[in-house]
Amino acid sequence: MTDQSELEHFKDILNVYTNVVNYLIQHKAKFKPAKGGAAAHTAEGEKDDVSETYMTYEEANEIAERSKTGPGFAISLMKDGSKPRPKFVEFLRKYNLLSQGVLDDKKRLNQYFRVGGVPITLQIGAGYQFLMPAKTFINYGWVNINYIFDDSGVTALKCWIPKPQKFDLTNQRLNALVNRLAQDPNYKGLKQPVYEKRFAEFGLHDDAITPGLEALFNQFNALKVIAERNAREMADETNGIFGFARLKDKIDEAAIRPVQVKLEDAERTNRTAENLIFHGAPGTGKTFSVLRAAAELIAADNADESGATKELREILDKAEMSGSNDSSVDSITLFKVLQKNPRFEFVQFHPSYDYTDFVEGLRPVPVKADADSADSADSTVPTGSGFALQAGTFMEFCARARKDSGHQYYFLIDEINRGDISNIFGELFFLLDGGYRGVGVTTQYANLHIKAFSDKYLNEEGKFDIPDNVTIVGTMNDIDRSVDSFDFAMRRRFRFIDINWQSSIELRFEDDTTAYPQLNKVKNLMARMNNAIAGADYPTLNADYALGASYFASMAQAESDEKYDEEKAVTWDQKIKPLLEEYLRGNVDGKTIGDLQNEWNKKDDKSASDKK
Repeated sequence: MTDQSELEHFKDILNVYTNVVNYLIQHKAKFKPAKGGAAAHTAEGEKDDVSETYMTYEEANEIAERSKTGPGFAISLMKDGSKPRPKFVEFLRKYNLLSQGVLDDKKRLNQYFRVGGVPITLQIGAGYQFLMPAKTFINYGWVNINYIFDDSGVTALKCWIPKPQKFDLTNQRLNALVNRLAQDPNYKGLKQPVYEKRFAEFGLHDDAITPGLEALFNQFNALKVIAERNAREMADETNGIFGFARLKDKIDEAAIRPVQVKLEDAERTNRTAENLIFHGAPGTGKTFSVLRAAAELIAADNADESGATKELREILDKAEMSGSNDSSVDSITLFKVLQKNPRFEFVQFHPSYDYTDFVEGLRPVPVKADADSADSADSTVPTGSGFALQAGTFMEFCARARKDSGHQYYFLIDEINRGDISNIFGELFFLLDGGYRGVGVTTQYANLHIKAFSDKYLNEEGKFDIPDNVTIVGTMNDIDRSVDSFDFAMRRRFRFIDINWQSSIELRFEDDTTAYPQLNKVKNLMARMNNAIAGADYPTLNADYALGASYFASMAQAESDEKYDEEKAVTWDQKIKPLLEEYLRGNVDGKTIGDLQNEWNKKDDKSASDKK
């Protein structure tokens, strides 16, 4: 639903900027580019003075053609993208293009050209001295509204996102963003030209808000949200930071996507599937994030109308309807519902876990008690030495997936590095290679397979395979002492994705300052502590020992500064100090736990850069 107050203010800003553009069009003879043409108006060398020298459109275009840089270096009339430049304020005042009440109130003026906290800036050619058709537009969070005009004034408005220019090295980031947007399913319905209407239809001089203006504003905002999310994710990827959307995409992309290899082999496909391992420091939210991602991917499959999936959709929909992040879904509830869904399975490796638990093997089974036994009252009490061949968790899971090839199945292995990998997987090493999905192997206990067992758990050839529709995801902590046992044969068959402490902030809190009012303080504290841990002062520590966001959740949720201080003290005593003492055990040359405690106890003010 459109926020009417924001829409009204958007209308006011649009009126001001339209008046500016119309004035420049009507008095174009007064304005010209600085000496040297458009090249003089780069970000480093723009000028604010208004020239009174005559220059026609034709002359301006000629200069643009001769200029090596062209007219594309549009500069904002705003300082730092938010505050009007002094010369622009003088221009607005001189020609009565903005009310004196706003112009005389510096604080109000500095906030005037914003909607929802986001600056709306006017770009004109190579600066407002150089008015150029198709180079004059409003910019709002990566999104543009183009002014279309002729000598009579503004005739139409068009909402759009710039197309990437070939060989344009000055706009590599923008080009990368636009190319990324082309792959975003939410952007498909908003491709350019996004929205274009005759200027009169926006009714800027009408008392009421016209449908045309509201539609423009809504389209503007829809594009802004999509573009900003992609820009943020793109920046995170550059910095190695994983948000939840990116993590879920990686899991979704790990599924097999048939790709044609050669044109002449139209029937032949190169089947590839990725097995993923998300690794990082403890407390970075790896396991829960994978659980949540699997839940959302299963729930998003509209072709699955089973009761278990409907129940999964219901709890996710309730979280969304409540206005909270999906991450606020109770983890225990989510896990319980997922465990009931046949398309998901969870195991946690440990030193006692082996091939018989995972694939198949002879395992104890209950046998009927003897009539004379003291336990004869309960015929299910195991007695004697009853053993039978049984399918392990993974074999049972693959059997379900094989019979339901139209849906993707997700198998999560928590603490994957804590088990004896070779002992657990056995000959499945071969099957884990992405190109061998659907290829069967003879397992260790094949001589014990009877028809009923084969029909239930094996493929049509009586062999075991990992079906195409199975996604295998593991999680592991980098500092676990058993990580060295994760042999190279296994490493080659998994794609390792690092979840660092910065990513844990995105995964755990998702920048939600409503649910986590002390989030900015927590971010500052985490940065200070983790930078100290990764520094050279503690030779036994490194970035693998970072403190993940899970340790700070109760602090982030504190409703007041006083409550935050209380939670901070408890978190240190009960979580952080014992953990660091274990990390620093035997560290005789480095700094002591007291030095890290001093870092912890520093005041956690919200930095100016973190304030919203």
